[in-house]
Amino acid sequence: MAGNGWTRAHCREQVLVLDRGRTVPMPGAAWRPLVPGTDTQYQGPLYAGEGDTLAMTFPSYADGEGVIEFWADDPVRVELSVWGEPWPPSRAVVDALFTKDSPTSTVPGPAGPTGPQGPPGPAGAQGPQGIKGDQGLPGQAGANGATGATGPQGAKGDTGATGATGPQGAQGAASTVPGPPGATGPQGVQGPQGVAGPTGPTGATGSQGPQGPIGQTGPKGADSTVPGPTGPTGATGPQGPIGNTGATGAQGPQGVKGDPGTTGPAGPTGATGSQGPAGQGVPVGGGANQVLYKTTTADYATAWKTLTAADVGALPLTGGNLIGATTITGAGFGVTNASGSPAIAVNATGDAFTRFQLSGAAVMQFGNGSSGLDTTLQRASAGVLSINGANIATATDLTALQNQITALQNTFNAHIHAAGDWDNLAGAQKPGP
Repeated sequence: MAGNGWTRAHCREQVLVLDRGRTVPMPGAAWRPLVPGTDTQYQGPLYAGEGDTLAMTFPSYADGEGVIEFWADDPVRVELSVWGEPWPPSRAVVDALFTKDSPTSTVPGPAGPTGPQGPPGPAGAQGPQGIKGDQGLPGQAGANGATGATGPQGAKGDTGATGATGPQGAQGAASTVPGPPGATGPQGVQGPQGVAGPTGPTGATGSQGPQGPIGQTGPKGADSTVPGPTGPTGATGPQGPIGNTGATGAQGPQGVKGDPGTTGPAGPTGATGSQGPAGQGVPVGGGANQVLYKTTTADYATAWKTLTAADVGALPLTGGNLIGATTITGAGFGVTNASGSPAIAVNATGDAFTRFQLSGAAVMQFGNGSSGLDTTLQRASAGVLSINGANIATATDLTALQNQITALQNTFNAHIHAAGDWDNLAGAQKPGP
């Protein structure tokens, strides 16, 4: 825990990027803390202010100068994941340490006083013997004196001047302890989308399936329930005495009309007559898939018949015109004709000329409908199409273009690596003086 005038552990970092040769801040960069060396977000509470009680939520964002600042209850080490368009994501490990009760300044303070003189270093190694001086000029010869007594030992002469510093010793052996691994470089820029390949040709139309079997004959229809027409009414016989109802007598000849007589009493109801013959119904006979049709305009003039295309106005197998919207389902629509003849020709209402034509040689021609066909699209060779005789892009051309794009991308990446430390292109860096 903090003490002695110290509060929360504090971290302040500035995100810098390399932009056209200049190191500049990255304002508004998004960031979040991770457990170092993993993709797991750090779960300890971090605060946007030294006195805040509400923990930060992530992602958070750098200020207008690209500065990331946070506080923690105790010292902590986290790995900052930083990203922002147009720069690729990058990471940097930072420490939050205890600081005094004042914001951390990014401006260096004045230089402190000079420290005390350190103790003298150890004496250097003895230098080599200096070279012997030049011989002096001989003096004028004097007279020979008497030989004197041997004098006392002379005093020791002064020490000669210090010799020049010896050469630099050989460099020590290289360290056998490897240094820590460098930070992982940022993700390279994704290459452009390749050009889509040409559409493959339409497959051939399948053959016509076999004719299905003829279905079984259905059961005979029920007899007609419609009664036949009523016969004519017979003439009224003379009024007989009331008695038992006798059998109906034969029709007598028409008598002379007499004077109207008085209305006699109503006679009893006569017995119900026998059932009349059946009326006209569906004719007997007929075969499977036949229909009933009228033979003349007369009543009940019908017969069974197998219909033909002529009976229903269907399009004949050769020649003729389709009128109105037509939908073809199933195996599809196939045309076989001479290679130079039109297989399909399309006109809009009011056109004087054909707008679109497809020949049996797979040649497509287009026009505006007011004059002749003026644009031709056809196969020049395997994998090559031409418009009005001029070839357009082939699969080989598209492959060569893709190879050129890949070569340019590799050259660009090589120049970026040669220009300096790739990690500084979009890395989170500490602010310096």
